[in-house]
Amino acid sequence: MLSIRDVAQASSKISGVNILGGLLSTAANILVARRLGPEALGVVGFVQLWLLYAGFVRPGLIQAAFREMLHLHGQGQEAEARRLQDVAVTAETAFLLLPASAMAAAGFFMDAPGLRAGLWIGSVTFVATSLYQLVDTLQWAHKRFDLITRVTLLLRVCQPVLLVAGAYAAGVNGVLLAPLGATTAALVYYSWRTAAVSVSPSWDPAEARRMAWVGLPIVLNGLLYWSFRTSDRTLVAALLPIAAMGYFTFAMSFITQGCQLISDFLNVLQTTLFTELGRLGSVRPLAEKVTRISLLILLCTGAAAGLAQTGFFPLVALFAPRFLPGVPAFDVLSLNLVCTTAPLLAVTILLSTVVDRRHATNLLQAAGLAVNLLLGWYLAVEGYGLVGIAWSSAVSQLLVAAGAFALLHPHLFEGAPPAEPARFYLWSAGLVGLTGGLHWLMDRGPFAYVDGAPWAGAAALRLAVLTGAWLSAAALVRRRWWGQSLFNTPT
Repeated sequence: MLSIRDVAQASSKISGVNILGGLLSTAANILVARRLGPEALGVVGFVQLWLLYAGFVRPGLIQAAFREMLHLHGQGQEAEARRLQDVAVTAETAFLLLPASAMAAAGFFMDAPGLRAGLWIGSVTFVATSLYQLVDTLQWAHKRFDLITRVTLLLRVCQPVLLVAGAYAAGVNGVLLAPLGATTAALVYYSWRTAAVSVSPSWDPAEARRMAWVGLPIVLNGLLYWSFRTSDRTLVAALLPIAAMGYFTFAMSFITQGCQLISDFLNVLQTTLFTELGRLGSVRPLAEKVTRISLLILLCTGAAAGLAQTGFFPLVALFAPRFLPGVPAFDVLSLNLVCTTAPLLAVTILLSTVVDRRHATNLLQAAGLAVNLLLGWYLAVEGYGLVGIAWSSAVSQLLVAAGAFALLHPHLFEGAPPAEPARFYLWSAGLVGLTGGLHWLMDRGPFAYVDGAPWAGAAALRLAVLTGAWLSAAALVRRRWWGQSLFNTPT
């Protein structure tokens, strides 16, 4: 059965590790930023962008296998699930050398300091990271959450330590080598736990082609999703100086950590959700829990966005003052804690075998990407710079969230009375509106931070207002959504 409490308990271990890792990463990011400065950190961000796009050209066999394996587990077909796993891992591993070689070759055409060596390091990192992702996906498919938690702990501790050590020992190259060292350690641990990587090579071209066609829309969705998610970074790289990429990379390192906690919850939820969908054959029986989870995500991320907007200026002023020019952009990017995570649950269900709206979801992501690129380009050339690109990212991602729930609506509320979806959408809009209203308020009057002026009083006022507003919102959500079901029946 799909239980919010069980999913939260399972994901809490992984989230706890990521919170610890996030604290370590926060300290590491500050130390690395102080050591490198905006320009050198911009080089790191540029190579990270290459790594991200190299991952887009993978054939998606493991995603296709993962999707089908969960449904096969729900139907008790374990042997068939194992066969799909072996074929997918064998074929996708063989494919990795192509994008890695292309990335290494691109390094020969780079003239900017650090980019040539950075791309060569990145090509090796890509292979190691991809192998880790293949093995890690298998653990999610088999719901080995305790093992995933231990490996996540290893990664989340190793990477910030290696980042700081690399920055002070070898500068940019040392920072770029850190992910390679961390993922290699994770692979060694998984290999030591032989049951975790129990894969028998199986070359089956016909089955691989079939899964490639199944995985292609999923890969395309990932390509469009991450192109959408990183289009702001692409615009910064294309239109603004390398120092601006440094400001952006530094700011996004904190936003990414916040989004990771929601991703942890949804990753655990996905394994149970897909199995339940395979058993029930319909989304409608799960509507009540899906709507509750959606509101819980909006509530938590809205509060986190306000806290991020409150805390970033003091953090940078105290520990990394060279990055203060990036604070206005970070304030807007903090809204992405809400806007980025808002569509994730709906998209997860849309990509399931039961709903299978892959093509419609891809079109939605493509539309969001187009809006983000066009709006971001326009605002950047009009002189709004990083702040304009940040606003285009937040607005376009919120539009995609609305579109995702519009696609899910006929499945989620099939046969429901009109009051049920209306109630859900009104509450969702209210939480998003509260987030936006508080964001607007925090930059005005006594709440505003002013360069060179004391910030403690403004920070205290912000915290007082945010605490009161979000505790009140949480009490209302709990009373209206957790105290009773949609139809006043026991939950």
